[in-house]
Amino acid sequence: MIPWSLPAAAAAIFLTSLTFSIFGRGGGDLYLPIIISLLPLSYHSCAKISLFLIMLQGISMLIIYHGKHRLVDWGLAVLIGVVVGVSSFLGGFLSYQIPPTALKITFSIALLLSAYFIYRGVQAKPPIRRFGVWSRRVGRQEYYFNILYAVPPIAFAAFMAGMVGISGGGLIIPVCILLGGVPIRVAMGTNTFLVLASSSMSFAGH
Repeated sequence: MIPWSLPAAAAAIFLTSLTFSIFGRGGGDLYLPIIISLLPLSYHSCAKISLFLIMLQGISMLIIYHGKHRLVDWGLAVLIGVVVGVSSFLGGFLSYQIPPTALKITFSIALLLSAYFIYRGVQAKPPIRRFGVWSRRVGRQEYYFNILYAVPPIAFAAFMAGMVGISGGGLIIPVCILLGGVPIRVAMGTNTFLVLASSSMSFAGH
């Protein structure tokens, strides 16, 4: 190992954590490439380290987003957290059976698509008082979460994230906003709990 590689990895991870925490996301999208590029470890070892770092980040983000900003919708967090926890555990458990390159290519395409739709402002407007639509209130914000539209793709995103060793916030937040009708700041705040649920269960699966 090159002498400067460990300090360089630590500095890059610190900056990544600082940036991603602003948006309520785990930094696994960059933690994993940083660790793989700079440290002489196997892919699965890098994934475990990435997930452990995301767990620590999730705890600190949850304290800030809930304790200070009150942006965590706990009812929604528990519902999605169960789905995310089970899916990410299964993804982590089955990760050794799937080539990592194939998973990362698929996940990268999905991230690009979600970024495009967020940029265009496309959002599903769930009909009020229909089966599968849950009325929610966080502070002064009221919205209607479309369970039937949002939960299946969230489960798939968490499963894929668990396989590759990241939290999946890059897909879960857009799905909550685009398909679930969640306000963006509430989605970011609630995702801090989901980051913790996803990374811890995926870590257990690995």
